Amino acid sequence: MQTERIKSNMLAIAVVVRNASGDILLRKRQNDPDRGSWEIFAGYPYSDELPLGKAVARILREKAGITEFSDLKSTGKFYDTPDRHMGNVCVPIVFTVIAESFTNENAQWFKRDEIEGLPMAFDNRGMINDVLSK
Repeated sequence: MQTERIKSNMLAIAVVVRNASGDILLRKRQNDPDRGSWEIFAGYPYSDELPLGKAVARILREKAGITEFSDLKSTGKFYDTPDRHMGNVCVPIVFTVIAESFTNENAQWFKRDEIEGLPMAFDNRGMINDVLSK
């Protein structure tokens, strides 16, 4: 008997993708809210994606076209500000990876100083700053 896959409507995975040069991969958000802003890669894990690295791999494959990455690490940080995501209770745990290639046409690499002037979705700027300050 196959078990139904259920997405969490609270726990989320957020991934800051860097390359060997330290650039950060962002994608332009296609949906409201924050359509047109830049964001990191995120999604909800399925119940059978433990350890959560399985969810990280799926999210990167589906949303960035990344099939190879290294140095998967949890930052140990989560973001639970009550109003951080409209309409949902969404508490992301942040991971980092190193990758060199992607296929998402709405994504591009940015240098750290370039990110400061970009319109960012949700609280993604804070997540990136937290990762880079370590």
